[in-house]
Amino acid sequence: MIFNNRNFTLYTMGRFISIIGSGIQDIAIILYILDITKSGTMVGILGLMSTIPRLILLPISGVIGDVWNRKYIMVVTDLANGILVLTLFILTMLGHTNMIIIFIVQAILSMLSIIFRCATRAMIPELVADKELAKSNATIKGIENFTQVMAPILGAIIYGLGGIKIVFLINGISFILSGLSECFIKYNRSKVEENVSIINSYEKFLEGFRFIKRNEGIKQICYLYTFSSTLIIPLISVVIPFVLKEVIKFSDYQFSILQSSYVVGMFIGSIAIGTLLSNLKERSIIRLGLFSSIIIVIIFTLIVSPFAIKYFKEFILSYMILVGLVLAIMGGIDIIYDTPVETNLQRMIPNNMRSRVLATTQFIFGLGIPLGQAVFGFLLDKVSVFSVLGILSVVYAIGVLIFLINATEDVYGTELIST
Repeated sequence: MIFNNRNFTLYTMGRFISIIGSGIQDIAIILYILDITKSGTMVGILGLMSTIPRLILLPISGVIGDVWNRKYIMVVTDLANGILVLTLFILTMLGHTNMIIIFIVQAILSMLSIIFRCATRAMIPELVADKELAKSNATIKGIENFTQVMAPILGAIIYGLGGIKIVFLINGISFILSGLSECFIKYNRSKVEENVSIINSYEKFLEGFRFIKRNEGIKQICYLYTFSSTLIIPLISVVIPFVLKEVIKFSDYQFSILQSSYVVGMFIGSIAIGTLLSNLKERSIIRLGLFSSIIIVIIFTLIVSPFAIKYFKEFILSYMILVGLVLAIMGGIDIIYDTPVETNLQRMIPNNMRSRVLATTQFIFGLGIPLGQAVFGFLLDKVSVFSVLGILSVVYAIGVLIFLINATEDVYGTELIST
């Protein structure tokens, strides 16, 4: 069992503690801002203060993860987060906090988060044996997905019972505990580069682009993820919420349950990767997952068609269960093909470049998301939802089939490159 690996257990425990604390604060701080300001604009500013610093720092964070000790990065960023949030707790207790302070702290937390994520994502192949890498990635994704389900619920409950002060206290302590547990990870980092400054770190970041350009397998993975991110993430974040609330008109309570069903499916999918599907070849899992993703998008399109909505109008509970089941299956399928693809991506990158190349791929993957959200948001106001979903289904099917036809063997499985 992978949890017999002491280092991996400490690594996973540290991530779980810090992620659950952050998730609790993320939802609670939105509720706090709405209670204080009654302004959706202020919530939007909070989102910008989280996103913009992360994008700016992304090139540097990948380089930092390659040239500095990744364990030290984990420990230092978690402890720094803990000190920062506990300082916010003290300021709140003294009545000295305001929106400007909260936005500044959120920006700093965002920057520390991207440094933490780039380093820790690249660290996994150094902590586990190659044969355990896929199962380890599935376990981590399962834990992260579990926190995505539980953290908002816990955040709302804790905020309602104790207010924002208690949320800051819990999150600050969780970061400190996470950092302390990570101190016990036994980690012998291979030789790293020296004399790397922020000034030349962008040049190091460009090395990630050049490495990707030379590697056909990674280029194809970038195509798949950029293409799917442009369509599937807007489907989840824009189209599906619009369908559930504005077209089918589920209640707020029903809507919240249905939104969680996708993440529940991802959690179940991550368990399946580590258990039921662990004996299948990665090639079979990836192809099965991608073909299934085409089918489930088409099925979702059909069950929210005008005919289906009219038919289920008198059976709203049954309809809710059906839609929730399809969304859960969609989430499970996404994680089933995503895990082995990401595992092979980690294997294709030398250890001394892994953080910066993974940061570069993350940057590339995210380029299409705002475009997809803008385009589908515009289309929802101009044409019927069924037409939008039909277009999305056809384009997605064509794009995935093109990937499957052209995919090289590296995409489906390769040996770990350690140097």
